[in-house]
Amino acid sequence: MAVGSFGPKVEEGMVEDIDEQGRREEDRGLAKVSTQQGVESLTLGDASRLLLREVWTPRKAFRVSIVAPGAGVGSVGSVFAKLGSSPSLQVDVVGKKGMPYDRYPDSWESGAAAPNLQTFARDIVRIGVPLRTDCFILGSRGGQVVLPVIWEAMGNASPPAVVVNGGCAMGLPGPPTQWPARAVTVMLLGGQDYFRGAKSSYEYLLDTRKHVSSQNASTAFLYVPEMKHMPQEELLGAVLPRLVSAALTWNDDVPLEQLLSAAQALECSGWGGRLCYTSGPGLWKEMVFGQPTMDRPPAPPSPRPPRQPRAPCPFGTAVSVTPIKLALMQTSEHHRQAAAEARRMAKELSADPQKRLLCNQLVEFAHGQDAEAWVAEEDCQQDAKIRAAPLQQTPVLRPHMSRAHTQSLLMVEPQQIPAAKTVAQASPIYAHGRPALQSSLRLQPVGFPKSQLGRHAGA
Repeated sequence: MAVGSFGPKVEEGMVEDIDEQGRREEDRGLAKVSTQQGVESLTLGDASRLLLREVWTPRKAFRVSIVAPGAGVGSVGSVFAKLGSSPSLQVDVVGKKGMPYDRYPDSWESGAAAPNLQTFARDIVRIGVPLRTDCFILGSRGGQVVLPVIWEAMGNASPPAVVVNGGCAMGLPGPPTQWPARAVTVMLLGGQDYFRGAKSSYEYLLDTRKHVSSQNASTAFLYVPEMKHMPQEELLGAVLPRLVSAALTWNDDVPLEQLLSAAQALECSGWGGRLCYTSGPGLWKEMVFGQPTMDRPPAPPSPRPPRQPRAPCPFGTAVSVTPIKLALMQTSEHHRQAAAEARRMAKELSADPQKRLLCNQLVEFAHGQDAEAWVAEEDCQQDAKIRAAPLQQTPVLRPHMSRAHTQSLLMVEPQQIPAAKTVAQASPIYAHGRPALQSSLRLQPVGFPKSQLGRHAGA
């Protein structure tokens, strides 16, 4: 059930859709109104008055769903908010970090029985999130656990996915990931990400390719040697809109223009690395961009600070779907108000036997909001500790800008890179005696496919 406003507050949001055909008997004579705050049912008269007030605007063309656990909504939320400001994209956050389901499944060494990320992913499928999503954004454990479940359920009908950290292309516990032959996947990998393990950059890229289905011809990834597990905000901000554009554009042909734009955006910001993509089933091409960077092993993950004992989290696992702007503003009080309103509505409808299913859903939603209120309080306490801690000056490692921003993107066939060399040792200036082509690196505005609606937007 989607998080949203209730009652007369609908005029505060942009009306995205009005469906005058109620599909269920109890919806006859009602209009389903989708706003930036959520979905509500109004009488046709009320819906018409909304139109007459000129608050109607066309629905945004593409819906992007950020899977919250592992995506870093709290850390790089400003990047996601900027993405949501695009006139072409409706960006929603699915679920919430720290909920009872935010833990690995029991097939993992540190996993647990349900609820866990696997059951969370099944709930995402059950409530139809993939059917109304044009592109997923996942990070860390979301790519490791949630995306494979969506792939298993949806197969070749899975929406495109932008996967930060490349969790879906790793050796994971349990059965091998069933990578759909027609799945569109664009990944962002970091050389300072502990997901890389003890592998050299060269070994890491080969291992990533190995886990992509040999039948798939719609996968690409950018490898940035200096990117951490939680991407630097500047880095992610430069590249994310272009990766989403590439994922939405990828049909039968490789969206090379969008992928090159992403690499160029990184180079203009001073980052170097490699762009790898499939040009056919099991066929890979590779490009080098930016200044060469010394290959160094990633630092281990930082230890988590001890947490103060608290009352257990309320056991609610209802999945919320929240517009990014609202998700970044919500406090524990907002969640409690939503829970109270849902319970009030359930109580009012309880006398009608035909509303029993809706009542149960409202109560389930209220329990989920209780849990999200608990999580929001935990986040608030952690933020307060961070603000109170003394600021430590630590050196920041940054790659050098390439010479006059004229470094070229150079095509390098994988078999031409000697196995004994790391990726960082293959110079982007001269590779095997061939000079790089010149590039002006004039960045074009991010463009999205010229379509009235995405392929899932009408679902």
